[in-house]
Amino acid sequence: MDNVTLDNDQEKNSYFPCPVCGEMLLVEITKNQKPYCTCNECGIQLFIRGKSGIQRFKQLLGKMEVRGGCKDLVRNLDYFEYLKNRLDQIQMEKPFWGTDKDLEFQEQIVRRQLARLRGHMKANTE
Repeated sequence: MDNVTLDNDQEKNSYFPCPVCGEMLLVEITKNQKPYCTCNECGIQLFIRGKSGIQRFKQLLGKMEVRGGCKDLVRNLDYFEYLKNRLDQIQMEKPFWGTDKDLEFQEQIVRRQLARLRGHMKANTE
């Protein structure tokens, strides 16, 4: 298997959104020249390994570059769409009779996140 790494030009000042909170993370390189990200907000690390994984990661970074200055807007819209889909999914999973405390709690969290994101996006467009 070929050793796949990021190009030096591509790794400098590249950012990737955290899959948990959406915060833009600086792409760093391990001593073995493999890309990784660390989210201080969530406390997670992403290590991208393997030929196909690193190639896909390169493609994603390329798409992020195309988006340029719209990263925050695109990230917020993507996250907003994810939250709406998750809310729909939760509502479909809720039992017809009775209650599911876990689903109700998840629904509350998603609704709060949607409201927070709506407010954030509205404030940034005015």
